[in-house]
Amino acid sequence: MKITYPHTIENGLGEKIIFHSVQKEPDGDRVIVENFVTPGHGSIMHTHFVRDESLTVVKGNIEYQVIGQEKQYGRMLGKYKKFEDAPEPVIKISNGL
Repeated sequence: MKITYPHTIENGLGEKIIFHSVQKEPDGDRVIVENFVTPGHGSIMHTHFVRDESLTVVKGNIEYQVIGQEKQYGRMLGKYKKFEDAPEPVIKISNGL
């Protein structure tokens, strides 16, 4: 399947993801995405078996949880969080209230 960018998907549960591009880098591809999440909504618990996940909060709050750990909340504006707390962390990210 050939995907052209930008490519937008919506899950119907308050989350919209816009895939902007794929950047080739020496240590692997970097997928540039923008994620919009309405308050109280977000991803289900999930994992990425062959990639790391990091994010920067541009506006709003964040709630995230790594399976087996307590939920974390915060305003991480202009900062990023890289989820690498376990070999294959299972995470849930949502719009924290």
